[in-house]
Amino acid sequence: MNILIIYGPNFNLIGVKSALLDKKITLDKINKEIKNKIKNHKINLKTLQSNDVGKTINFLHKNRNWSNAILISPSSWSVNQFDLLETLQIFDKPLVDVYLDEKYDQNKFFKKSIFTSISLKTFVGDPIEIFKNGIEEILNLEK
Repeated sequence: MNILIIYGPNFNLIGVKSALLDKKITLDKINKEIKNKIKNHKINLKTLQSNDVGKTINFLHKNRNWSNAILISPSSWSVNQFDLLETLQIFDKPLVDVYLDEKYDQNKFFKKSIFTSISLKTFVGDPIEIFKNGIEEILNLEK
């Protein structure tokens, strides 16, 4: 199985947000936890962190035939990036969306996300746990 993981705007700064909570969560740490989760499965990953929705759409176009599923943390894109929503609808792959809980994201984007309507499942919570849960949901597709 081939999975695309997309980290939306400012996810590269998760370490700054987590440091304010006396935690040490970084994008690298999240990626390592995901790799640990899939190590006993035949899974290939491609990841992208971008603050640019156009770059993200191009990444999806480039990988549309390669991937079997998508895990996305759209952050602020979840409110009004209808071009990304349309791309994901056309892409027509299983999608899981994840959102940081309010300790990390005071804007609570998950409550008004345009992506939940096309998602298999939505997870909200701790940064590491939501991605592990999202991967687990995608792994369940193989069963």
